[in-house]
Amino acid sequence: MAEQKKVNVVINRIPLDIVGIEGLEELETVQVARQVEERIKKLEDETGMVDTLKLSLLAAVSFASEVYMRQQELESDKLATERSVDEMIKRLDSTLNTKPTAAQ
Repeated sequence: MAEQKKVNVVINRIPLDIVGIEGLEELETVQVARQVEERIKKLEDETGMVDTLKLSLLAAVSFASEVYMRQQELESDKLATERSVDEMIKRLDSTLNTKPTAAQ
């Protein structure tokens, strides 16, 4: 089993060693950590809250909400695409099954 590389980051003045996140390179992990820190700072500014744990949880809920909404959008897009494909299949089937008239 290959050892996963640790990425050292600091989020909201807290040093963390993040052990390889599947699918992310080291630089991408640092960028994600930066986004988390920015979200925490934004929430701190908006709420005036200084409790690190609560701010971290609010940031987690904020990111999870974004993921949830994106999943809903993708599911909606998938259903719309499926309906469109079904309609095209019906039209194609109808066209292919139309018998030519004597005038043709």
